[in-house]
Amino acid sequence: MNDQTVITAAYALLKRVGLTNWSVEVVSAIPSDDADKTIHGLAKYAQKKILLRHQSMEEDDVFARNVISHEVTHAYFGAGSDHDSGDFGVEWCAFRRLLDKICGCEPDLRPACVYRTN
Repeated sequence: MNDQTVITAAYALLKRVGLTNWSVEVVSAIPSDDADKTIHGLAKYAQKKILLRHQSMEEDDVFARNVISHEVTHAYFGAGSDHDSGDFGVEWCAFRRLLDKICGCEPDLRPACVYRTN
């Protein structure tokens, strides 16, 4: 996805879930405490801003939509959001499928998108 498409899609999803006071920015890099780890997206709660890594967004549209929906889920749940929470996983999948619909794509039902319990 190009930067403008990423921003448009992210804003559309934010609007659909009622987070109209958040902003979105595509950046060249997102700093990490771990030099070996690439951060693809980040929800900055204090600034109400979602950062999305340019290179990650342009490599694969499916991956880009997954990252966008993941970060919007963080924004929706707030600073205490926990990846292991059942609610987080369920909402992430719902937001992902909603974003697919917004983008005019078939919902991605691959296991990476579907929340699984142990």
